[in-house]
Amino acid sequence: MGTIGIDIGGSKMRAVFWDGKKVLKVRQVKTPKRLSDFKKEILKLSTWRPSRQVSGIGIGAAGIISGTKIVRSPNIKYLRNFDFAKLLGNRVTKLKLGNDAQCFARSALRQAQGKRRGNILAVTLGTGIGRGLAKNGKVQKIKQFEYPENWEKEYQKMRGKPKAVMSAEFASFLAEHLVSIVKKYKVSTIVFGGGVTDRNGFSLKMRNGFKECGMNTGVYISKLGKNAVAIGAVLQI
Repeated sequence: MGTIGIDIGGSKMRAVFWDGKKVLKVRQVKTPKRLSDFKKEILKLSTWRPSRQVSGIGIGAAGIISGTKIVRSPNIKYLRNFDFAKLLGNRVTKLKLGNDAQCFARSALRQAQGKRRGNILAVTLGTGIGRGLAKNGKVQKIKQFEYPENWEKEYQKMRGKPKAVMSAEFASFLAEHLVSIVKKYKVSTIVFGGGVTDRNGFSLKMRNGFKECGMNTGVYISKLGKNAVAIGAVLQI
């Protein structure tokens, strides 16, 4: 018996099969350009399993979430009022849908248990920027975080230039725009995830960026790597 976690991103979708303690298997596909193909891929990912029964499916996706429905996704334009329960029907007994950054925060909180105290801000750096908050050991549902930041397009332009992403200026840019969230929610630790964080020296550059803003914030990279959101999606079940 196990559960499936699906991370729906703007460029790729990643599924993990979770036995309650660890990931047994991973599957990844490109995010389709059309709704009809998207439905087919979700059906495939929801029935895929390594010879075990599936007790439930957890899904993490960027955008505005209501129950099992994506009201709107900033980076997958055809996902409007899309109901996963309607698509999957009786194929699964338990189904949970959450914002991808909230799922990432859930996995970051699990990783940090007993190691870091205080409020944790979880930030995903992918096609867009996801923000999730864990406060007093619980992931918070902050509706504002489901909407794109007004500086996201500027981030996407910088992200599209490899040299810019490697620079200290990029880290300073992120710190300057995240510092208001850090102050508002009294964040003591930030956990980053996403492909951008694979760059050498990213965490050090981010620490320096926050110091420039007068903040001595702890900065860490998720050890769960590419599976972090999918694992967080599973933990919703």
